[in-house]
Amino acid sequence: MVRFYYTSSSYIELDVKSPTIKDETYNKIDFIPYSTKQNIVKQGFIKRIDFEIDFVDETTFNSFMAVLDDIFKISIDGSKFYYASYDGSSFQKTMWAGRFSGIFSFILQGLQYSLTERGITADNVLPNTGNYEAEATFTISGGGYSILKISDGTREIVYTGTVDAGKTLIIQNWKAYVDGEEFSQNLSGDYPLIPANQDNFKFTITGTGASNVLVKYRDTWR
Repeated sequence: MVRFYYTSSSYIELDVKSPTIKDETYNKIDFIPYSTKQNIVKQGFIKRIDFEIDFVDETTFNSFMAVLDDIFKISIDGSKFYYASYDGSSFQKTMWAGRFSGIFSFILQGLQYSLTERGITADNVLPNTGNYEAEATFTISGGGYSILKISDGTREIVYTGTVDAGKTLIIQNWKAYVDGEEFSQNLSGDYPLIPANQDNFKFTITGTGASNVLVKYRDTWR
């Protein structure tokens, strides 16, 4: 059964024939804002895939068609998902059975993510059961510092700017926000990642207590 998500939590689950990966491409992205190095990142991987679906009745077919353009992630195994976008289809109605058959093409981002998002403070270990580095969102509560560093041992991101006591800093996808206002210009360095196949990894936090840093991420597979 394959889940086709049209909102963050709403999906249609359908029995499909074995999906066919048509091709896979790999694009180099040379520069990421707020990073001091050239990078090749996950947005550079895409797959094209076909799903052949036999709908049990017209109601199911119509329900799927109504949300088709809104589908943005697909779970093939019920535990991981790809980000996805619809890329075309073809239909054939089998008259003797009154059923609709369709081949639906999607473009998938080349990485898979766990359906369950982890939320762990940085004073605890941060497991990643996937075979690819996981990117996190950092929510730093408490304030009261003028420089903050987060390091994975290889890459380190630095926020240089006063965060007053009681304010919350969020660092996400090479951007920074203090109580909702963007201050990405205060970021420098390279975005730290959670290594693959790890069960005892911790970030090194400088500028505030590690217990003040909530790390949210999904295990990641290539």
